[in-house]
Amino acid sequence: MESPEYNTINEENQYEFILWCNELKPPTINVDKFNIILQINIDKWIFENNITWQYAYGNTLDTLKAQQAIENTIQETIQETTQETQETTQETQETQETQETTQKPIDKVKRRELFAKMAEQRQNRHKKK
Repeated sequence: MESPEYNTINEENQYEFILWCNELKPPTINVDKFNIILQINIDKWIFENNITWQYAYGNTLDTLKAQQAIENTIQETIQETTQETQETTQETQETQETQETTQKPIDKVKRRELFAKMAEQRQNRHKKK
């Protein structure tokens, strides 16, 4: 009997192939994702009629690795975007705060309070000298 990895996938041995793949699957790979990729491609592999178990298994692993790389890239992009958004929000808040402190008040009462406060500061500076 020849090694199972050199068997071609057909309708009679497709379930045996799936079990064989699940036994070889590295533990770091999600079982559900792995089986979904197998199920999606198995009809195509049966139709092509000359696909070995080893090729199909390798193809499935490569597909999952490519998807994981894409997911990681997306996660990194999301984290960078979130961080940039937080920094921008913080900068916006800081500029709004500085604008509020440097803006002259329109209300007469507030203007008088500001003038009085500034006059006190000037007097305190002259007293210290």
